[in-house]
Amino acid sequence: MTYHLELGRKAEQFAKTYLLAKFPECKILQENFRCRQGEIDLIFEENVKPGRFELVFVEVRARRLGGVQTGIESVGYGKRLRLTRAARFYLHRHYRGSAGSMRFDVLDWDGFGFQHFKNIRI
Repeated sequence: MTYHLELGRKAEQFAKTYLLAKFPECKILQENFRCRQGEIDLIFEENVKPGRFELVFVEVRARRLGGVQTGIESVGYGKRLRLTRAARFYLHRHYRGSAGSMRFDVLDWDGFGFQHFKNIRI
């Protein structure tokens, strides 16, 4: 396994732990959701208010500290398009929850910690 693949897998595992610690009432629905349209690293429901849920699609990016590009900068137009298409497919075919809203987040792992970008523009 290559260094980059291993770094990505570790970052995704750390992301799951991070999200469960930051949002203790969240419910992880899917990890590494893949379809022809694209791939989504994590999908969870966040309990925003009592009885009100938000569906969150998370892209995890792992970059070395001091690299050429940060994780958020690496989510370009093509990746955003694939995320949108995969999210639509997931909503249409798999989601049976009751979330009233949804958002896209990016978790940027630099090897030491996460920078969490909530509700990025797709």
